[in-house]
Amino acid sequence: MEGGGEYLLAKVERLLAGLSEEERKGVLPKLTQIVNSYLSKGETVVLARERIGHQADMQFEGTNAFSATNFYVIRDKLGEGGMGKVYKAFDVQLERHVALKVLKNADEETVERFVRERKVTAELDHPNFVRILTIGFMDTPEGKQPFYTMPLIRGDTLEELISRRVLPGEKGEKLRNEFTPTRLLQVAQQICQTLQSAHDKHIIHRDLKPANIIVGPYGETYVMDLGLAKRLKDSDKGSGRLEAHIEKQFKHKEEKNLTMDAGIGTPYYMAPEQILTPQQVDHRTDIFGLGGILYYILTGQRPQYVLPPELSKYGFTSDTVDYFAFSETMKECKIVSPSKIVTEQREKLKKIHELGGFSPRMPDSIDSALEAVCMKALAKKPEDRYQSCREMWQELQQFIEGNPEMILEREGKELTKVMSKKNLDEALEDFEMAEMRVQESINKLEKIGRMAFEEKLKMIDLQIGKSRVYDQRGQSSQIIKTIENAKNLIEAPLNAAQKQYIRLLIMEGLAKFNQKNYGEAKERQMKAIEMCRTHPDKKLLISAYHNYGLACTYEYTKNRDLADFNKGRNALTECYKIADLLGDVFSSVHARTMLASLLMEKTECVDEAKLPLEEGLTIAGNDSSLLAEIHTNLSTYYLKRKDHVGAINHGELAVKFATEADAQVYLHESKLILGKAYHVMGDHSKRVENLKPLLTFDYPREPSFKEEIREFYVKNDLDLKELG
Repeated sequence: MEGGGEYLLAKVERLLAGLSEEERKGVLPKLTQIVNSYLSKGETVVLARERIGHQADMQFEGTNAFSATNFYVIRDKLGEGGMGKVYKAFDVQLERHVALKVLKNADEETVERFVRERKVTAELDHPNFVRILTIGFMDTPEGKQPFYTMPLIRGDTLEELISRRVLPGEKGEKLRNEFTPTRLLQVAQQICQTLQSAHDKHIIHRDLKPANIIVGPYGETYVMDLGLAKRLKDSDKGSGRLEAHIEKQFKHKEEKNLTMDAGIGTPYYMAPEQILTPQQVDHRTDIFGLGGILYYILTGQRPQYVLPPELSKYGFTSDTVDYFAFSETMKECKIVSPSKIVTEQREKLKKIHELGGFSPRMPDSIDSALEAVCMKALAKKPEDRYQSCREMWQELQQFIEGNPEMILEREGKELTKVMSKKNLDEALEDFEMAEMRVQESINKLEKIGRMAFEEKLKMIDLQIGKSRVYDQRGQSSQIIKTIENAKNLIEAPLNAAQKQYIRLLIMEGLAKFNQKNYGEAKERQMKAIEMCRTHPDKKLLISAYHNYGLACTYEYTKNRDLADFNKGRNALTECYKIADLLGDVFSSVHARTMLASLLMEKTECVDEAKLPLEEGLTIAGNDSSLLAEIHTNLSTYYLKRKDHVGAINHGELAVKFATEADAQVYLHESKLILGKAYHVMGDHSKRVENLKPLLTFDYPREPSFKEEIREFYVKNDLDLKELG
């Protein structure tokens, strides 16, 4: 029954504990026979003679090895590779199922790889690497062989998962729903992160392929088989011996049958330097392998190479590869693009559909940006690949986050560096595809009322990149056209951003003015004026000039600095001139009345105030609010000139128009002037009638109405009690 082996082994373990070493050797064969007779069908027990702990030095003889009686119940064979066989086994001592790998041969080269794998695995602490549990020697039908155990990882290899994902029916559909294209890219990202952790410790894998990647049932990803792993900074005398042997073999063409068992990697996934100069591999060798895995994810096939014509006689197969022929292919390292592979697959399936009358599932189309990531990783020269797994992870992330144009722009710039017609054509194509992607984003954002400023800046970068391509082609007219497009594209968002900034400056200046900080108010408005001079929206310039003139007027009233008077006068004059050009009646009248107010603050300029006010009357038309403003200022003008009749006439008109427009400020300002004028004219009842309402009108004025009335009554020796 299931589990019987484990129970018996536990009993045997207790029995052997009371025997000496010599006694154990005598009874082990018989005990093995007895235990096996009670095991479940298909189970075998293997007794390990030696077991080396994690802390032991990796030697198979000597004082560091210790003797142990350890039992493994072998259940199923999980797989077999060039170096050994892997079984599912139950470790009685650990009381868990493990993966047990027994080496086929204990020759020097295999043992060296075995020791390397053990040492390297012990150093790697990333959870996506599988750790070794135990290591030692055990008796097998082939004799005493080295072994090690690892946690039993459940899941499918990436190779199996991709191949089953394309199957028709419910199973294939379920896998496609679970492992969407984005999810598969995230698997590739996990592999990138796992390898980066190894590279940070100066360890490279050298045998990356879909068959060495396991995807667990909970989405976890494992990088397996570190038999070819290498420590780049290894100082051991034996380090590099295998690589030197391989390099030597490639120099002797008579050895035609060197196959995968040479142990330098897996054809089609291995980088050119692995087969041509194996002693010069580095972390970028693994990046080529990552590119091969991504190629498989995109196409369902291993990387396909363009074979040199002279090698057609060699006949490549998926089982046995002529390494010498393959080395000639790797010298060129021309890889068929994933999109071409998918196009060919679609054409074949289309023909099958036409012949058979059924509808096969078409492979997923490949985005050009994703293909760019894949082909960069698979570049022939290490310096042309990503320089770290982290870089590749980042570009995959850019794609996942919906920014493929960043990848296409990078590829376009890299292609532009090499001045060949093919590269320049491809670079131009990359830039144009990236532009199309960015334009789609711009259109979406503008549709919902956004400026898409960042996207337009991206577009500018792309068009500058295109201009460089045209420059290398000598196409000046295309450069000019592209730059014009870029200028037109950026002009609107730049103007919009500048407009918002100017408005902020104007509002900040007004806030400073309300705080009676006229100096800083002038500073903000002047900065706005300077920016407005190059901005197409001249209404902003009108506002900035008006507010600057307003601040200068109050500063002059306070400090009597002639510079403020002149600056204010010039600003307000410019303000109404621009307003007149734009037909902005409201701003034109406002600027003229403010200019008149400034001129009336300087005794020798009072007479000059009449002209802008009379001009305002001709411009205002029938606008009651503007007429109230102008007549209020005309009433003030005549009061200063001691023409009290004129002051009363314009004051009464101001009250009339202010009442019509419900312009409360001008209504009360005009009443203040009327009260003063009627006082001089000796009409005391009219004085009280006009001034009394001002005491209850709350308006942020300097001085306030109450203060000015009190000052007026004190100056003229009047009794405030008459106002109630």
